[in-house]
Amino acid sequence: MKKFQAFLLICWSVLIFLTIRALSEMNFFMAAINFYLVKGWQAQVNFDFQIYLIVAALWVFYRERNFFRGFIFAVLELLLGNLFFAPYLVYIIYRAKGNAAKFLLGKEA
Repeated sequence: MKKFQAFLLICWSVLIFLTIRALSEMNFFMAAINFYLVKGWQAQVNFDFQIYLIVAALWVFYRERNFFRGFIFAVLELLLGNLFFAPYLVYIIYRAKGNAAKFLLGKEA
């Protein structure tokens, strides 16, 4: 699990750099609109990514102990994607102390 946590932290750091660079080069509002106006494979990739975000948000909501915290974390996951999800995974792996059942199921473990 430690190697996975290190991998997530490295990916998260690169993602933050790329996000800052992209936001400085492009208007955020236009980026959000263009996300859905593309055609072909890019539209398929974008929709697939949206499905991933929704499934991950549902998992975050399911595994949290507190309804309000689960809701807030799910919304953050939907809006921020891996900018939120990677540090969240690092935190819950740490909190689960490497126990896979606790990591995956949270309060249900």
